[in-house]
Amino acid sequence: MTELRIYRDSIFEDALKVAIMDSNKRMYGKIIFRKYNAGEIIQPACIIQRDEAQALMDQLWNCGIRPTEGTGSAGSLAATERHLKDLQRITFHTLKIPKDETK
Repeated sequence: MTELRIYRDSIFEDALKVAIMDSNKRMYGKIIFRKYNAGEIIQPACIIQRDEAQALMDQLWNCGIRPTEGTGSAGSLAATERHLKDLQRITFHTLKIPKDETK
């Protein structure tokens, strides 16, 4: 099975390293970038299966990489928390409804 591993050599580095390994944890892959001419068919740099993509995403998350737009469960939770704070402000300040301190 092929594994993609993402790691950072140092906490002071602002770059992540990608290793492509076989089942014995030996590096065996290398990606080489080249320019294509107009009209050439572009081949993918690599093809990964869905479970490999999930493992890659999990490793990126562990390295501190988050989605830019903040969607998904983390973004939805943050939006819900902001909405709840807005409702609390309206309820307790604007409408002057007293808080139930017994709960």
